[in-house]
Amino acid sequence: MSISSYTWYTTRKIKLVFSAILLSECARGLKKAGWENNDIFKTLDMLDMIVNLCGIEIIPVDKLVVKSAQRLIIEHSIYSADAIHAVTAILMHSDFFISSDKHHTNKNFKRYMENKGVKVLRLSEIHETIIKDAD
Repeated sequence: MSISSYTWYTTRKIKLVFSAILLSECARGLKKAGWENNDIFKTLDMLDMIVNLCGIEIIPVDKLVVKSAQRLIIEHSIYSADAIHAVTAILMHSDFFISSDKHHTNKNFKRYMENKGVKVLRLSEIHETIIKDAD
């Protein structure tokens, strides 16, 4: 049984949120990976379309987010942008924090996030989790 994220969103089974900085982080990641500028712009346009179609809420980075991120940076030695993403998930009461970064899936960070009520998943675990929850 396959369920699209759009179906999950429209039936209110999940709430999709991104920190506003994710949009620029995608551009940086693709550029760092050696993508051509034209391909990056096309991909970013597609990301904008996905955000709009799926009703993904873009969460601004405000003072509360920054102050909360400082603690994560100090206690877990993670990058500022990563801390902002994690804190956004915590403050928005997200069920999941999804990442492909290895440092987001280390035991201490996962335990911290789970203590805040946010389950950390690798990108590869999303499908398996959604199907299990759908049954």
